[in-house]
Amino acid sequence: MAVLEKIRSRMGILISIIIGISLLAFILTDFLGSGKSVLRGKQFEIAEIAGKSVNFKEYEKKVKDFEDNYKYQSGQSNVNEETTQKIRDEVWQLMVEEYVMEDEYNELSIEVTPKELLDMVEGANPHPIIRQIFTNPDTKQLNRAGIIQFIKNLDKEKDAGKKAVWNYIEEQISRERIMTKYLNLVKKGLYVTTDQANSELKNNTKKVNFNFIFEKLSSISDSVLKIRESEIEKYYNKHKADFLQEASRDIDYISFDIVPSQEDFDQAQKWIENITPDFKSTAEIKQFVSLNSDVPFNDKYLKESELPDTIKKFMFTAKIGGSFGPYYENSTFKIARLVDIKNLPDSVRARHILIKPDAQTEESVKKAEKTADSLKNILKKHADFAALAKMYSADNGSATKGGDVGWFRDGTMVKPFSDACFFGKKGDIVVVTSQFGFHVIEITEKGKEIKKVQVGIVERKVEPSNNTIQAIYQKASAFAGNYNTGDKFEAGAKKQGLTPKVASNLDPSMRDVPGIEKSRELIHWVFKAELNTISGVIELGNKFVIAHLTQMREKGPAPLNQVRDQIILSVKKEKKADQLYENMKKEISGVKDLEGLATKVNLPVYSANDISFNSYVIPNAGFEPSLISAALAVLPNKLSEPVKGNNGVYVLSVANVTDKDQEQVNPKMSKMRISSMFENRANYEAFTTLKKLAKIDDKRINFY
Repeated sequence: MAVLEKIRSRMGILISIIIGISLLAFILTDFLGSGKSVLRGKQFEIAEIAGKSVNFKEYEKKVKDFEDNYKYQSGQSNVNEETTQKIRDEVWQLMVEEYVMEDEYNELSIEVTPKELLDMVEGANPHPIIRQIFTNPDTKQLNRAGIIQFIKNLDKEKDAGKKAVWNYIEEQISRERIMTKYLNLVKKGLYVTTDQANSELKNNTKKVNFNFIFEKLSSISDSVLKIRESEIEKYYNKHKADFLQEASRDIDYISFDIVPSQEDFDQAQKWIENITPDFKSTAEIKQFVSLNSDVPFNDKYLKESELPDTIKKFMFTAKIGGSFGPYYENSTFKIARLVDIKNLPDSVRARHILIKPDAQTEESVKKAEKTADSLKNILKKHADFAALAKMYSADNGSATKGGDVGWFRDGTMVKPFSDACFFGKKGDIVVVTSQFGFHVIEITEKGKEIKKVQVGIVERKVEPSNNTIQAIYQKASAFAGNYNTGDKFEAGAKKQGLTPKVASNLDPSMRDVPGIEKSRELIHWVFKAELNTISGVIELGNKFVIAHLTQMREKGPAPLNQVRDQIILSVKKEKKADQLYENMKKEISGVKDLEGLATKVNLPVYSANDISFNSYVIPNAGFEPSLISAALAVLPNKLSEPVKGNNGVYVLSVANVTDKDQEQVNPKMSKMRISSMFENRANYEAFTTLKKLAKIDDKRINFY
């Protein structure tokens, strides 16, 4: 049983026309009736991966399984939205891997058999996850007998949650193993030839010193260039791969903040003033706070530094029952009373034995409670606490330390546990119940006691009333109705003194628009709207938002009109380079050396030393890979042909070439290094490439 607890802790002509329509209706009715899976299947399609349809129900089932697993391992009964989204993303990644790799595994007949899975669990070399679970933390030895016994008892296990955790672990182990098999096949297919190794050695050891001149592209004015439409189209068609993009959108938006009005402030202040006399006179402070305050009563005893500056001095000098306020703090009207004063430790040390019911049934709970009570009675007779903790406690982290949880401050443990320790006496042995089970606790040490106070505070938050919210909504709705086109939107914002905000490159997977919390609904609208349309009023958190869709980018090559300006710059750059290349080629004629050419064209000579294939930039030139390649290929003391670069057109002359002693470099080591590099790249590039080729159509935005 402890083993399973350990796992849990880790882890969409008139008669002729009428006849035609009738026939069509008949055919469609029949089609929709008998072939409903064709359309309804698409309606519930959450993605298409590698030509395979992924059904929403399948995806949701896996998400639910993961959520149930998370609840069980965390001990929580609910999953918040943030965690749910993380689980959805994890399930998505796992399903993408499954659908992308399925055909590869089948074609290569790769699988993980039940026998192989069993071997990974209890064989000679168990999987690292299994080793982690079944290794004795004291001896650091793998408990093989424990593994075998665990597998034998698994079928008898009644707790479905524990079985689900184990099934999840088996799935993870199998998924990892089958992927490892595939990657090993890819790696075995990679081979580095001796020529490759020698070429790599030469490229890494060869260095050159060279001189160069260059004419900057900026020396030709843009105004003298004429760019024809045919040139733009030719460049676009040739470089479409350079303009690949994911689906994204740009919007302008304005927001109307939902904030309290002056009337809301006045009403909240009047409320606190009216209730103050009753609060000051009541003898039941805790009940009064719980019944009237916007914030429940906090029964924790606080030291002076834990109280707000507004009331700390008063509460540590007042008598029990004393009141302070009303006062205003953090958008809230408050009145406070001192409920109690106690001398309590700032920290305590304790040890415990956690008895957890085998299942959430009345019988199991009673059995666990009885065990805890029995242990308490035995311990009161001076039994060995540490030995019993190692034997019975379901808290593996503390059980190995004899149940010791160390020193802790108030509030760091679950409340029943914390209260028992801070309000009890050193040496007390008690049983308390929490969401984790029954704790048999011994208080072993208590820190120095200090003065702490318990304070009751009635709070009335200043919040927008329904009338205020309705007034703000009407203002936002009037804007959306009056300024319902792109041009009107901008004019309306200017007229009302509003400054539209910009949100660019929104993608379908985003949960929120930057700057707006809980704005997934806006993302939904963005990807369903048409260009230049205006949204209605969308309520997002504490804002009413109206958006204008200003730009649409679909997945694939960006359309020509979208990248026209970028292409024009590139075409201009090419034309400048071509012109400078031809000019420089003419000037080279009849020139013997670089210095003579420099004098002829009136350009300075620059030097670059120790340049190899590993060099990144050239001094005075910048990032110029074409220049580096040319320098390593030109013969010494020869003028090169003009070289088109990123920033200009170059001519160079190599002054000196140096090579390290090839005998000092081991070609075998070079081959091993390249092979290792290829294998490392295969670990991530193999799946990444298959994923890219799979053409994934993610439709989750239609559902979430």
